[in-house]
Amino acid sequence: MLWPEERVVLLSKRAKNIGLVLFVLCWIGLQYGAAALEFDRQRILSGQLWRLWTGHFVHSHWLHFSLNGAAVLALYVIFIERFRVSDVLLSMLLFPLVISCTLLIFYPYLAWYNGLSGVLHAVVGYACIRFAFTRSGWYGLGFFILWGKVLLELLQHYQGYSYELAGMMVITQAHFIGAVVGTLIGLVVLLKPCLEKQYTAMTGLR
Repeated sequence: MLWPEERVVLLSKRAKNIGLVLFVLCWIGLQYGAAALEFDRQRILSGQLWRLWTGHFVHSHWLHFSLNGAAVLALYVIFIERFRVSDVLLSMLLFPLVISCTLLIFYPYLAWYNGLSGVLHAVVGYACIRFAFTRSGWYGLGFFILWGKVLLELLQHYQGYSYELAGMMVITQAHFIGAVVGTLIGLVVLLKPCLEKQYTAMTGLR
């Protein structure tokens, strides 16, 4: 017989597993409409604003999709017991929009983009900065590995190097922006309780 707390944990895991299956099924379906959904600067500026979000969930080919899919499964296994509903909503709704808007504004030469790798970098940065101080030192190590990878890619990009995957150019700028976005939002969430306490203390003294 399960205790009430154990039932809640079990139901939460089941809900997360069902959510993952539904997400993957929808994600696969989106690949068949990639041309109408990917990040395309000219079409976004002409009014097709949905591409700011959907561009992260479509891919150039099935190898690209498979690699990102494997990364999603790995992160799911690692963070399944850590992430709350609010964390999932941040990852799936806010991160893609912020990354796309940043690419649109600060990288005017970038004509197109697709793939989930930018969001995945954001998720790793967000989770590592949040949990490094409260869960395990391994998250801190993951944070430094993430930023070491991103900075190396950035350095190589400015030295003229480029990465390709089965004929597709890898947009390393999205990795950098994703890491920045995830890290900053993770810091805000991490520091929010402290800031709220300070604000309450200050207002209580008045």
